[in-house]
Amino acid sequence: MARINWMARAVCAAAVSVSISVPPAQADIFAGDYTLTVEYDNDISDGVVLLQDVATPLAIARTSPTELSATITGQGGLVTIPLTQSGQLATAAGVPIAYAGWNLIEFAMVSDGVNKAFLMVGQDTGDPMDIDFVVSSWSEAAQPVTPADIVGPWEIRAYSDSNLRNLGEGFEYEESPVEGTFVQIGVDRVHLTAAPDDGDPLSADMLVSGNIVSLIDPPVAHSHLLQFATDGNSTAGCSVGVETYDPTDVSVGIFLGHPTPEPASLSLLLLGALGLIRRSPRPRP
Repeated sequence: MARINWMARAVCAAAVSVSISVPPAQADIFAGDYTLTVEYDNDISDGVVLLQDVATPLAIARTSPTELSATITGQGGLVTIPLTQSGQLATAAGVPIAYAGWNLIEFAMVSDGVNKAFLMVGQDTGDPMDIDFVVSSWSEAAQPVTPADIVGPWEIRAYSDSNLRNLGEGFEYEESPVEGTFVQIGVDRVHLTAAPDDGDPLSADMLVSGNIVSLIDPPVAHSHLLQFATDGNSTAGCSVGVETYDPTDVSVGIFLGHPTPEPASLSLLLLGALGLIRRSPRPRP
């Protein structure tokens, strides 16, 4: 599909939200001009083979308090996609959108104002099983992160499609957030463990580089791509998964996330109890 090579050079940013209550009237968390490194696949019908483009331009402009436009410059020229914003999520309005020989099935972007992610899915008009996708995540944080900045428990909430072949099901928010924990295992390494309610447990080593945390040796289990863009305070990311028994059963998602408080340890509870005892009035002899 020649046009996916164009699409890979013409991707928009998508950002999924853990919280979707940011009023559009506040500081604009989407608008901007970006040059992205994107991961894409031309055709999922023959299994996932991820390719990369390191200079995909994207411009997001606001057109109303709840509407935006994404302008993508690629080898095929300029394409403009209307978007509708709901809190920290912006999605393509009026899909499918027909272009020359290709239908835009979904475009979505999530943003927390610092960390952003996007996905874009297309379909060949002559072959409904010829489906392609592009994903990316990035951070506008001023400082890079280290493993020490992200260790501990996190939770994410994804906007995803569990099987791109079943276009009737479409993209949706997961009903509950996914929890995971990062443990530092080196100067630029962390280990992630996560257990989704409706998926296989994940245990993977990840590389921390700049503001990006990504799988070191994909695929890991069913994950071909798992990437977090983070400033240490929150994250936006993207994922690509494949069922082990069916390489054409492909899931794609984007997400926002944040650290979660660690449970109070027994020692802390004991210290608190001791403090209460010390403050309690003692009986007089």
